[in-house]
Amino acid sequence: MTRFPLTCHKHRHKALFSPRDFIKYLHSQKRSTGTCPKYIILCWKKKLMTALKRKFRTKTTKFAAYEYPMLKFEYKNKRIGAIQIPGIGAPHIITVVEELIALGAKYFIALGYAGGLQKHAKPGSLILASKAIRDEGTSYHYGKPSKYSYPSSMMNDLLEISLRTNKLNYIKGPTWTTDAPYRETIVELKQFKKEGVLTVEMEASALFAVAECRKVHLSVLLTISDTLTEKKWMPKFHAEEIKQAFKKMIQVAADAFGKI
Repeated sequence: MTRFPLTCHKHRHKALFSPRDFIKYLHSQKRSTGTCPKYIILCWKKKLMTALKRKFRTKTTKFAAYEYPMLKFEYKNKRIGAIQIPGIGAPHIITVVEELIALGAKYFIALGYAGGLQKHAKPGSLILASKAIRDEGTSYHYGKPSKYSYPSSMMNDLLEISLRTNKLNYIKGPTWTTDAPYRETIVELKQFKKEGVLTVEMEASALFAVAECRKVHLSVLLTISDTLTEKKWMPKFHAEEIKQAFKKMIQVAADAFGKI
């Protein structure tokens, strides 16, 4: 069986160049990277950014080389940035997070949606990831091989306090991160359901791994957008429950940062 990553103990070795080197290169080319708050909300969907703009008085700026729009706002004396990740999957979001860290970000809450694997995890349910199954490739370049990667315990605690303060029901448990959404098999589904895994998505395990490697704090809060049973897939991406969940998640994230 081929070992992954191909270079044994890769996570122990220093990289040839870093995100800071890339930022320096941009500056040498007179490219503005803007300023970056310490507190960052990562949004999977444009609708999350729309909900945020409606909730808070925001200012739009550009972020680094990609010129993604970043919303900035103040809440409880904290300067918070929010950025929409236009693509999906671990490699894309990790590249953005690496550069945000190089620019000074230290606390992250990623907000997104996921497929529900358990009957009690219904569309619109709020899910706080307690750990993530590393069924993707990116995380193995940041930490030694293992089944799970883990969020910041501090950020998870603050999110739980915020969820309870806002009187919101939520479920805490494992998520399954995969690189191949169209290759989620019934065999895997049965196994992970038996293990109590709540959701499947494409980013969490890599986000946790890079945050641990770079010594920053990061947690993932999800809502259920579709459900998977052993017989069929049931999409609910545009349901009203999802829109309402996005509004709740924005408030919860801001409140959590406000407690640091």
